[in-house]
Amino acid sequence: MKSIQNWLWISLMMVLAIMSSCGVDMPKEKPSSFETMIVAKSAVEKHGYYHRQVEVLKDAYKGTHELMDNGKASYLEVLTAQETLLNAQLNEAVNMYNGAQGIIALYIALGGATR
Repeated sequence: MKSIQNWLWISLMMVLAIMSSCGVDMPKEKPSSFETMIVAKSAVEKHGYYHRQVEVLKDAYKGTHELMDNGKASYLEVLTAQETLLNAQLNEAVNMYNGAQGIIALYIALGGATR
């Protein structure tokens, strides 16, 4: 849990540094700090679920591949297991992105990044 919070904080700092170096203006309307805090907290809480799902599906993919090597499963089953794994990894990445966006929105809502 602590590692994802550190990652989100580092991501926030990198995004803000890039935006300021490119001269990008921050949005004029500030979102509600409560709403943005809920989004960020939700993403952090969901991270454990998504990470565990990816780990389980990696094992399932490896098992299916071993079954195919031993003639007990078809290549289609391996591809299905791989597709499921890739979708779970995509969901995990989207959740991490949403968390970073929530942290950025919270920072803006609390008055940060104003010129």
